[in-house]
Amino acid sequence: MEPIWDAPEAILEELLKDSPKTPKGGRIEGSENVKSFLNYLYRKAESEIQKLIFSREPAAWVRVAMEQLVRWSVIYLNEQVNGKELVSETFPNTLAPIGRYGWRYIIDVSLRHVTASSKLFRGIPEEKEVIQAFSLMTIMSLSSEWSNFFHYFGEEFPLFFAELEPLSAVLMPQPMADYGNEFERRILYMRQKPDWQNLEQVYPNIKEGRYAQILDAALQPNVGFSINDLNKFLDALVEITEPYVGIVVVHSRQYLSEWIADISEMSIKTVNGIVDFAFLSRAKLPGDNRDFLKRSDMLRMLNFAGVSLPRIRHLDALYSPSSMRGEVLTDNEHLLISVPMFTEWIDHLFWSLIHGVRTDLKKKKWFRPALNQLEEYYRKNTFEGILVEFYGEIGYHCIWGLKKLSTGEYLPCGEIDILAYNPSNNTLDIVEVKVIAGSLTFRGWHQMYQDHFTQKKYHYKFLSKLNWVKNNAAIVRHEFKCKCKVEVQSELLIRARFVTKYPNIAKFYVSDYEVMTYEELREFFRSSQPM
Repeated sequence: MEPIWDAPEAILEELLKDSPKTPKGGRIEGSENVKSFLNYLYRKAESEIQKLIFSREPAAWVRVAMEQLVRWSVIYLNEQVNGKELVSETFPNTLAPIGRYGWRYIIDVSLRHVTASSKLFRGIPEEKEVIQAFSLMTIMSLSSEWSNFFHYFGEEFPLFFAELEPLSAVLMPQPMADYGNEFERRILYMRQKPDWQNLEQVYPNIKEGRYAQILDAALQPNVGFSINDLNKFLDALVEITEPYVGIVVVHSRQYLSEWIADISEMSIKTVNGIVDFAFLSRAKLPGDNRDFLKRSDMLRMLNFAGVSLPRIRHLDALYSPSSMRGEVLTDNEHLLISVPMFTEWIDHLFWSLIHGVRTDLKKKKWFRPALNQLEEYYRKNTFEGILVEFYGEIGYHCIWGLKKLSTGEYLPCGEIDILAYNPSNNTLDIVEVKVIAGSLTFRGWHQMYQDHFTQKKYHYKFLSKLNWVKNNAAIVRHEFKCKCKVEVQSELLIRARFVTKYPNIAKFYVSDYEVMTYEELREFFRSSQPM
């Protein structure tokens, strides 16, 4: 089934009706003015969506949100993984990111208000209310994203305007100065789709081998399951839902856990360990004042596979009349899960662990050493190793991980990730390697900038290494002679490269070295010289 949606035009008209904030004329000019108006729109839409949620049973909204989230996710993931766009006459697939973010937001907000004490049954959301919710989410998503752009990059790009005809155009501001091309260039670069064939080797199967060993050593004694158990759980879920693997399973925890345990031949204790770890529950949510856009807020639906609801008075918010029997009536907990969501969660979990994104899990003393080891192993043994191998294939001799000289002296500038020398053209590449999580949002780009120049100071650390290499050519020659048995000639051409896995906004702010992805590095050598 396709997701339910509609363009936000009608909702925008309603929000702005008789509003003193609505500008007279056809456009809003100036970044600050556009930002102020978008902030106003966001607050209005947020207020309306809260009213909408409270007008119906929160548990019913959770179910609706899970169903819509699955539908949008199938569309989004099909395009990301298979490189195919699902062309439909009834919805634009470009809305999939909004659908995925928005319906997770609805789950986050609704889950807090699920309770067993409410006597009044507020009913199940009607289709027109689901459409209204999506329109409000679209307004919130786009207005907050552009507001973040003007907040973080407004000084650099102060001249923007927003049209008011049609009203939905206000959610897509446009540059009104000559830097329009530069702005567009950055957008296209930062949001480019990767060439999965090139990147396939930098995505290891961490469900096996050393990666699984590191994780299992932490998971099994502390939460009671292994990586292989997650696969068994998923296989059982597939068997339960076939042939309709896209449906959302809603059942009592006791019944569903026993069913999965029976199919998978895992113990009920193991299944419960997975549910406790992978499902978002009201008990896991922190205080009331939350910013669901904050990257640091880990306790939200983005990082969970399913939802666990507490005992509720009005079971018809979740179940059809024919389903309300047995454990459904007596259990204190109800689970909502689907095969697509659990599949994506496993992949997202592994991705977030090797990129150091799950800061909440790092706070757990029993998990922290394993996560640090996992990140280091991926950065050093996988990503850096692939770069060293690539340089070797095109005729370079590499010193990998130079932090101690042959004399026993440590480098004053810190460890140099890769020094790659090509005798045929007397070129030396000094390479800094960073496995930094990518981002498609303006807030995420700003955090990249902060990490590069202010907080983690990657820029200045790399310049220190570059200067050391330039000022110590004789030592560099000696190291290559000792470690690679190669003579480095004089008149050396030195190139500095800051190589990342994903596009990094720092690319547009440095001139002393090149910031490039692994794909760009491959393309550079492919186009500039025989490989």
